[in-house]
Amino acid sequence: MHKLDESAVTQWTSQASGLRVPASFTVTCPHCNERANFGTSDFNAEEPRNTISATARCAACQGAVFIWNVREKDLYMDPPPPLPRQPIAGAELMPDAIRRAYQDTINVYNAKVWSASATMTRRTLEGIVNNLLPNETGPLAQQIGRLADTVDLQRPLITLSH
Repeated sequence: MHKLDESAVTQWTSQASGLRVPASFTVTCPHCNERANFGTSDFNAEEPRNTISATARCAACQGAVFIWNVREKDLYMDPPPPLPRQPIAGAELMPDAIRRAYQDTINVYNAKVWSASATMTRRTLEGIVNNLLPNETGPLAQQIGRLADTVDLQRPLITLSH
């Protein structure tokens, strides 16, 4: 279950029980991965527990999620929305320029700007190759080909695979 921030709620409604529940909210859908508005229905109040539950449907794909408003202060959703891509462990140890390019790559990827993601991935890769082979020139593909002759690639790849 995922705790939703109240800022995701676009409209509140009160049920006959007097308990408050979101009429709609906007999050990334766990079914279609699109940021969409969810409209709620099928309310179920549990007055002794001061809790109300509902079903919500994605406006984009009609996928269903369940929400709970507990004590009118904690709002939960299940299944949870997908989390944005995060940097790999150890990214803080990268040289500054590479770390910044890598973070920019993640940011445009999370924004779903695919062509910029590809461009930033290349920029990050160029930074890594230039860091490992500072005196090499020529096209990136050739530089990558020369990496195997200069750098023990097996060790970092095995480390990354774990």
